[in-house]
Amino acid sequence: MLASLTSPGDPPYLYKLTSIAYSLRSLSWVSPQGGYVLTTKQKAKMTTKKPTAAWSKANDKRQLMNAQRMDLISLTAPDFSTSAFLYEDTKSRPCAIAYKGRSLKSSFHKRFNDINERLNYVHGWMDDNKAQKAKERISSVGDVLVSSWGWEQTNIDYYKIVRLVGKRSVEVVQIGSMCKDTGNMTGESVPDIHTDVGNRFIKQVTDSTGDSIKLNSFSWARPLEFIETNGIKIYRSHFYSYYA
Repeated sequence: MLASLTSPGDPPYLYKLTSIAYSLRSLSWVSPQGGYVLTTKQKAKMTTKKPTAAWSKANDKRQLMNAQRMDLISLTAPDFSTSAFLYEDTKSRPCAIAYKGRSLKSSFHKRFNDINERLNYVHGWMDDNKAQKAKERISSVGDVLVSSWGWEQTNIDYYKIVRLVGKRSVEVVQIGSMCKDTGNMTGESVPDIHTDVGNRFIKQVTDSTGDSIKLNSFSWARPLEFIETNGIKIYRSHFYSYYA
């Protein structure tokens, strides 16, 4: 039987078992194999946002994938960013398998010495993931990004953030550049923030620093360094090269 639990993410953790929420840290265990003794003081009403249809579909598949495990308990963060299944192996040892978002590929699958070690590990992993998400976008409208790419020559492209989208994405537009040749088919460029090039597009901030975007399979755009004098931003120049 699958028991469904939900954690709010901030200690003390609350977990939802069917329609009632309990504080799992204050539970006493019935046996080393699992099972809880619950008191009325441990019951608490809890509201969480509703999952998307895509998340629910993915989670249904994950439940089917893990349905044959013994003493299975499903653990899901209230923002649905992480999920874990706690179970016992054939030797009654506590185990856990966990997933991020809608992924069907597990982030970890581990066996533990005891149930407390397992809970602490899962709690820590959920906390780390929450902290990582908090860093997923620190960008602001007006920020300029630079992309340096190329194999036999160095190409420099500039982008400007024009809108923040949701919690993790940005709308950007490529902007022009002002170039000055400094050598034999080499030079330095700076962005022309007043000239848009091409159409706007939306990208998810995926770099761990929370301020970069992946443009394609071979290039990233990262924040362009600058100094500010009397309210005017002076951007760092970038080296480029080309071949005739």
